[in-house]
Amino acid sequence: MRTCYLLFSMLIYAAISNAQTKTITGTVRDPGGELLVAATVTAKGFRAATTTNATGNFSIVVPDKTKALIITYSGMEDIEVNLGNQTSIDISMKLARSGLNEVVVVGYGTVKRKDLTGAVASVSGKQIAAVPVLNAAQALAGKVPGVNVTAQDGRPDASISIRIRGGGSVSQSNEPLYIVDGFPASTIADVPSAQIESIDVLKDASSTAIYGARGANGVVIVTTKSGKSGRLRINYDNYFQSNQPTKYLPTMNAYDYIAYNWGYAKAISDSYATAWEKLWAIGSSAATYNNAQGIDHYKSVEAINYSKQAYKASFSHNHNLSVSNGTDKTKYILSMSYIDNEGMKINSWFKRANASFKIDQKISNKLNFNFDTRFTDIWRMSNEGTTNGKGSILSSAYQFRPIPNQDVVGLVE
Repeated sequence: MRTCYLLFSMLIYAAISNAQTKTITGTVRDPGGELLVAATVTAKGFRAATTTNATGNFSIVVPDKTKALIITYSGMEDIEVNLGNQTSIDISMKLARSGLNEVVVVGYGTVKRKDLTGAVASVSGKQIAAVPVLNAAQALAGKVPGVNVTAQDGRPDASISIRIRGGGSVSQSNEPLYIVDGFPASTIADVPSAQIESIDVLKDASSTAIYGARGANGVVIVTTKSGKSGRLRINYDNYFQSNQPTKYLPTMNAYDYIAYNWGYAKAISDSYATAWEKLWAIGSSAATYNNAQGIDHYKSVEAINYSKQAYKASFSHNHNLSVSNGTDKTKYILSMSYIDNEGMKINSWFKRANASFKIDQKISNKLNFNFDTRFTDIWRMSNEGTTNGKGSILSSAYQFRPIPNQDVVGLVE
């Protein structure tokens, strides 16, 4: 799929993983001692990151060389905790006192936070770039109060749903309005997160005064980075990511699978039981197929867990290059990005290439010229057509018979 927009952005990232790791666990609380949900915990100097669960607890695997953890939460001061030899920590956060002079984008202009009358939350580009995700919307999770971010499923290109203070409609879409560099957009999935300067979320009804009914579900305003005056800047970063399933659902062994279903077939009717015996050459059909051991033959047959073939380890990588420069009157930035995300589910992968160019020209004290363009090329594979109508590939694989045809002694039709 090829798309071209009069918008622009690019991606800058870096992540290095070490072979030797350790696990750190802990709890995050607010100043009153209440547990904080979705606080972000990051290993200082590394890309390892996680969030606290519903009970305020977290567990993170970090490289052995990690000396400190950084804990962030919207409305709280960032905390850096030196680890030393600790493997379990209890953290109490403090309310943030600064930020009133922060500039926030609202509609067609900007305003200082202390002058705001509406509910607006902001996330900086630095916070977004610290989380290596495919979709910039995923980086908002746990950073904006009142905003819920969920993925539709586990595919690399799965749609990301944003709900601002819950859903307001049963029959219509509850998605917010997206504004990228002043232009309405249907999604921000094609905007590389490392090229984002800031994301401002308008959460109350005052957003409809600017955007009308389109802003009824809230407004997500994305501002991408621009060129800066001074010396020429050339930036390149990348990250490599390896995903490994931590646990598979166990399946029955061959003997237990046949014995269980044989008993179930007998409970239904004799005809069901007879058909099952013919299939596996057990019971009254054992002699017919020269299976002297009967059902005991399957104690030595290895069962296959097909969910391990449907859901496996994956590898992803991302590369970003940008060139920027400028003077007091002319500023520009040229960026290129490529991401290759292999899905953990079979028949799923996502690749995206971005190229963008942005120039700001000051013609006079009262006239500025801005040119902003972005090209995005996307390739994807997310085949769910191999299911049996009972769920996803993974759930179907778990229900599938764990014994291949070549190990069936009886009648296979």
